Amino acid sequence: MIVKIETQDGMTEHDTNAIKNKDSRVQAEVLVRKVSTLEILKEAMQIANVVHRKNLEDICNASPESLIQMTSEKSKEE
Repeated sequence: MIVKIETQDGMTEHDTNAIKNKDSRVQAEVLVRKVSTLEILKEAMQIANVVHRKNLEDICNASPESLIQMTSEKSKEE
């Protein structure tokens, strides 16, 4: 499996199938799957966040009674 690793020094590519030590090769493959799963979950969470925020915005906009009127600093001082 070809993996690309981005560091501060640039991008490197590695072939996990070329790792000679079997335990290290298996561990690298497991980590690739874990990272892939986490990236998918991260994207799903971002999408869910956007959808929930939009739904909340829609509810609040449809309920004008929920709007809090902001007063200026001068009004508070008077």
